[in-house]
Amino acid sequence: MRAKVNQDINLNDHNGVWVIGEQREGKINPVTIELIGEGRKLADQLGKELSVVIAGYGIEKEARELLHYGVDKAYYINDHLLENFSTDGYAISIANLIQDKKPEVVLVGATSIGRDIAPRIAGKIGTGLTADCTKLEIDPTDNKLLQTRPAFGGNLMATIVCPKNRPQMSTVRPGVMEKAKRTETSTGILEVINPVLTEEMIRTRLIKVLPQEKTCKFN
Repeated sequence: MRAKVNQDINLNDHNGVWVIGEQREGKINPVTIELIGEGRKLADQLGKELSVVIAGYGIEKEARELLHYGVDKAYYINDHLLENFSTDGYAISIANLIQDKKPEVVLVGATSIGRDIAPRIAGKIGTGLTADCTKLEIDPTDNKLLQTRPAFGGNLMATIVCPKNRPQMSTVRPGVMEKAKRTETSTGILEVINPVLTEEMIRTRLIKVLPQEKTCKFN
């Protein structure tokens, strides 16, 4: 099921910076905290709110924990069909939420999961995507997101802008952004989202989860 693409985009309708969080078996991936730290800087420069989105099932405690890292809002997409990762389930539910709430900037970790769903989300909502960014800035002249990434095998650094579509979407390499600092008190609110998902929308089925085998190290 594709989210509806609006061809007549009003850039002024889009507001705020979003981080697409990532969790595996209920544990938050550290790249999420890195993106929150970077997202906070961008949101402050724009004078806008910072939100984090986390999809899953039975992880409200983990979603609330993200409120201790300087976000204004956490969207928790909660459905039993999202308990285990699936490309369709996550891409559909996140894309629909983006079209409903209309953020201005969306950041995704350049992990195996992020690289899987980010281009699909961008395709569903009809926007561009800059992959593997190592630097993000706000252009002081027009508030557009400047997305910098290595090009030509790392010999050049390319800075990319998305002038006509929203949101401005980037995947960000893990380990290059400074993590947000945890505070004792939560700073935002949690909104639980119940997505419209059916088993027919998800074309893959999880059969079994196999733990990664540890490799032996020899001196």
